[in-house]
Amino acid sequence: RPCHEGTRVALLDTLHQWIDLPDAPRFLCLTGLAGSGKSTVAYTIASHYDRAPNTGNATTRLAASYFFAQNSSEINDGAVLFSTLALQLANCRTDLKTELLRSTENTYNLGPLSLDIQYQQYMEAMLPALSTTDRDVPRLLLVIDSLDLCPDRDVRRAVFSKLLDFADRGENVRVLITTRMDPALRQILSPACAKAQ
Repeated sequence: RPCHEGTRVALLDTLHQWIDLPDAPRFLCLTGLAGSGKSTVAYTIASHYDRAPNTGNATTRLAASYFFAQNSSEINDGAVLFSTLALQLANCRTDLKTELLRSTENTYNLGPLSLDIQYQQYMEAMLPALSTTDRDVPRLLLVIDSLDLCPDRDVRRAVFSKLLDFADRGENVRVLITTRMDPALRQILSPACAKAQ
């Protein structure tokens, strides 16, 4: 559910500014205690940019989202995160679809792929198409909510670091993650924060 009208206005304004400013950092991690409204904010932001037009003067639009959920082991184990994000990205722009198809055309593995292979084969393959600095091409927003609901600490670390890498290398993207912070994620984020300053 989105935020009620008139609530979380300052936070939402800050997030809109971060998403739409051309030279802002491309990765943002929104943290807070359980029940503090992070998911509501993530849903509100995703919904807003999902309604942005595909053409015209839209500067940013939602390209992909993934919402970890209470009591859903299939979603929360993160095994399909990168394949889900990649499919959504491919559906939003034909050049991204072309890159994804090219990267998978000689793949015959029908079994589950590791997160590393998924990231390399699906997400990294799209980075050349996302390296444009053309201001006429809408910026693409990825929203990943409640990463802390993934029970495996190693998976959380892998997802976090790979999405940080994706944002670092994708010129025309913004990646928003919400999570309760834990020491493992803080350790990954600290060097990136120092680099961004």
